[in-house]
Amino acid sequence: MPIIYQDHILENVQESIIAVALNKNNDIVYMNEQAKKIYGNLKKGDLEVLQTKLSLSEEELKEIKKQITSGQKWQGQKWLNTETKKRLLLHKISPLYSSSHLEGFLIVSSDITEFIEKHTEAETANISKSLFLANMSHEIRTPLIGVLGAAELLAKTDLDVRQQEHLSIIRRCGEEVLNIITEILDVAKIEIGLLQLNNKPCNLYNLFENIISIVKPLTAEKGLKLEFNLNFSSCTDALVDQLKLRQVLSHILFNAVKFTHKGKISIHAETKIRDNYKIFLYVAVSDTGIGIPENELKDIFNPFTQVDNSSTRNYGGTGLGLYICHKLIEIMGGNVDIQSSIGHGTTVSFTIPLTPANTRTSITSFEGLKTDNIMETDNQIEFFPPTVLLVEDNNLNQKIVAEILLNYGFEVVTASNGLECLNLLQKEDFDIILMDMQMPLMDGYEATRLIRQDEKWKNIPVIAMTAHAITGDREKCLACGCTSYIAKPFKSEDLISEIKKHLKTPVTDRKKRPVRLNLFMNELMPEFFATLGEMLEELDACIAIKDIEKVQSISHDIKGTAGMYDFNQISETAAQMEQAARRHIWEDIYILQQRLYNLYQDSKANFSEVS
Repeated sequence: MPIIYQDHILENVQESIIAVALNKNNDIVYMNEQAKKIYGNLKKGDLEVLQTKLSLSEEELKEIKKQITSGQKWQGQKWLNTETKKRLLLHKISPLYSSSHLEGFLIVSSDITEFIEKHTEAETANISKSLFLANMSHEIRTPLIGVLGAAELLAKTDLDVRQQEHLSIIRRCGEEVLNIITEILDVAKIEIGLLQLNNKPCNLYNLFENIISIVKPLTAEKGLKLEFNLNFSSCTDALVDQLKLRQVLSHILFNAVKFTHKGKISIHAETKIRDNYKIFLYVAVSDTGIGIPENELKDIFNPFTQVDNSSTRNYGGTGLGLYICHKLIEIMGGNVDIQSSIGHGTTVSFTIPLTPANTRTSITSFEGLKTDNIMETDNQIEFFPPTVLLVEDNNLNQKIVAEILLNYGFEVVTASNGLECLNLLQKEDFDIILMDMQMPLMDGYEATRLIRQDEKWKNIPVIAMTAHAITGDREKCLACGCTSYIAKPFKSEDLISEIKKHLKTPVTDRKKRPVRLNLFMNELMPEFFATLGEMLEELDACIAIKDIEKVQSISHDIKGTAGMYDFNQISETAAQMEQAARRHIWEDIYILQQRLYNLYQDSKANFSEVS
């Protein structure tokens, strides 16, 4: 190419190009047009000026020269102050040779400000989206505990065949919704980096026994043969995150059962020693199912991926399961692979590194596998008659959790906020406290902190109950003094198991107290009306000055507090005001303001007459 063309190209590229000679003065021998725009028209001997504009320290310059003289390249990002705004430049400095002799070095600078800004904006938007999804799970999970809990209690009553069928539909649909929410939440937590490992000692035989016992009825129902080959002789007990490993195994096995109509499911798992005596867990799950087309295997671990449209129609699902498995295995330091062909089945295999645990757990026999079900254990002496203080602001959830506890033989006293919890603690002794963390008047965090400051109460176990499921919420609960944590929605067996862990001793010799199902808290109605009156006064003041954010916030609080006490008309009217405030519709706010006041006066008068 003629020199004139090369000059034309160099003068018109977007990058800044500067050539510096390695002579006595380190002269600048060439600057293209873009370099002159950025740094000014520098002359020979102006290397110090260029060094300042490049924001290079003396040590960095020495290091660059050292790398250049040894034939290496240097690369770095530096901010540059311009007349309009700060710009971020990516500098690439490489040696310049002439006839194999080092003559100088070339500085090529690219303005990456807009790229970084767009990347940051996209990253921020993605995090915001994920946080929104995670927060929405709280709103969806809260009513789900009511649906699934009520269905579980209803199943224990006498039902005819048709009622049992309807109940089965409710439970199945509820569990499917919960699975979808859980998968979306897992993806959100993965994308914003909230998933962390919680490695604890685990007996691998016990873990796989549990998983197999869950899958075995599913394979039997479809007439499939279940084979398993387990060999953990090189490492029986390991430090692993059991929940995440079980999640991976469960999803892979459920997928195998889901897509297999005849034949068998095979599980092969073993511990291997390799790479300088490092221990790895290798697992392979094979099926004789429908298989996956070879051209779609490359995308199978991407989110929202289904094999094809017919698979979506026939089998359902979100297409998130294998993506979550892939990410969880990566977090555990492993890798995953999939082999499949249409009509011949699929094999999903993965390998993760293991750290041996310093425990001595005997190997479990696999004869007569059965599920560890707390409902089948005979622990009546252990469970009776401990008294539980249930602190829960949601009326429906309070009733269901109380009913579960009563069914297991507990005595139950209920409170709907932290203040009532503290009042009850002053009057009675309790063996354990179940504490909802998001409540009006006084939340669970503050109540727990006050409990821990009192010598009489500081040793009472407090189990936090929250519908939040993001990493960090558990730590927040434990930091305020909670003994343990259980996420809503939970099954009755899980709740009872968690309570059992923290009951200190059987209390059969304690003086029995009458059961108080204080579900509606008539004694707190005067306090409720006083609080509601204060909230309405504050609401009136905010409406007068048109503080729309406070109007929305206070109406939201009134909605929750009134709903807690079953004043549904007040709660619904406050909800309508919250919506009107969100839309800035002042005409509706004024109408609802008067309606709220009238409902408050009527309710207060009715209660006074009854009491």
